[in-house]
Amino acid sequence: MLIFFLKILLHDNFAFQSLRGLLALAVFGWYVWLCLSYFRYRWAERRLLVDSCFANGVVIEQGEVWHSLPRITYRFRNETGQDFQNKVTDFSRRLYEDMPVSVFYDEHDPSQSTTLESSVFLIV
Repeated sequence: MLIFFLKILLHDNFAFQSLRGLLALAVFGWYVWLCLSYFRYRWAERRLLVDSCFANGVVIEQGEVWHSLPRITYRFRNETGQDFQNKVTDFSRRLYEDMPVSVFYDEHDPSQSTTLESSVFLIV
């Protein structure tokens, strides 16, 4: 797709007014947006895994499939005893209901959390 976009840009008669040029620009913009949003979520996930609090949690539901990956809903209790629930994409594809999970959450905002087992990162 990138090669197709560059080929259109380097063509001598290129104009953004052409339908082909606008379509290529729209597809390229959508692709860039997908990549940036993916890496933004991975950066936030990494931050939680490195600089956050730990709690034991449990998967309460394996929900809808999102971009061909299952999403899970999990529940955990923070240090003060409050219950929290969150959804996350299960990149491992191995988490089911009632399975224990390791939850990393932001101490100041426990609604910002992730599970180690569903992450793209590994702790070694």
